[in-house]
This record gives sequence, C-alpha cells and structure tokens, in this order.
Amino acid sequence: MKDTKRRLETFSFYDHTGIEAHLEKMASKGWKLEKITSFGWQYHRIEPKRIRFTVTYYPHASVFDPIPSEGEQTFQDFCAETGWQLAASSAQLQVFCN
Repeated sequence: MKDTKRRLETFSFYDHTGIEAHLEKMASKGWKLEKITSFGWQYHRIEPKRIRFTVTYYPHASVFDPIPSEGEQTFQDFCAETGWQLAASSAQLQVFCN
C-alpha cells in the first residue's frame, strides 16, 4: 500500500473554509497534507484521526522566495508557540494544523 498520495485540488485560492473542511475530512480518512506544489497537493498516510486545520494568507510571501522571509518566519514561530504547526505552504497560502 502506498504511503503518499497526490491529488489535483480545484479549490479557489481564497476558499479557506472549503480547504479546511477538505483537509479535516482527508485526515479522518488517514491522509495528512504534506506539500503544495503547482502539480498538485501531496498527502502522506497517517493513522485516521481528527485534526484541526486553518488556512492563513501572508501577503508578503512569494513563490520566488527560496526561504521564508524574516516576517514570515516570525509569524510561523508565533503559530508554533500557540500550538499550530505548519503543514504546508505555497507562496501566500499557509496551512497550519493542531
């Protein structure tokens, strides 16, 4: 059985509630988001469980930045301190889970 799954998701970029609901449903089926690329979203197999997801948009991020900017890293550190870990990101779109 494969431990990774790739899917081409067709959500609107700003449909945060739809994305969050979809990711929570996937986690309950045993798949957690690992990476977002231009070729699709990559999931890895987990034990099926209830995971809460939230989507944020960092306006100063760019797909051309090789590493997160200082402000973006500060934001991610703040989220980590409050119990949210970064699941995946793509330019301005950042997905956190707890």
